[in-house]
Order: sequence, then C-alpha cells, then structure tokens
Amino acid sequence: MPTSSPTLRRKQRQAVERAGRRAEIAAWLYYSIKGYYCLGRRVRTPFEEIEIFVISN
Repeated sequence: MPTSSPTLRRKQRQAVERAGRRAEIAAWLYYSIKGYYCLGRRVRTPFEEIEIFVISN
C-alpha cells in the first residue's frame, strides 16, 4: 500500500478542518434560528475543546 505524501496529507487535513468549520457555522445558525444564544465557539478548556457553546434565552 503506497503511503501518501506529506502534501497530500496536509491537504486532506485542511479539507477536514474546513468541513468541520462549516458544520460549526451550520450548527450556530440552526441554534440561532431556534432562539439560542451562542456564548462561544471553539472554546478551549484544560480538558478538551467545546466546538459551540449555546444557552437558551
């Protein structure tokens, strides 16, 4: 099985990152339409990263 080049792996990683960011924006829009308030996106904690942090109004 051939290994992929570093350039190909970087491009794949970037494509996955873009798709994730688009999904976060879609989730933010969905929750905004439903009446939720976004407190933050990509909030880093000592334990993990919270992609989108919302509360209800």
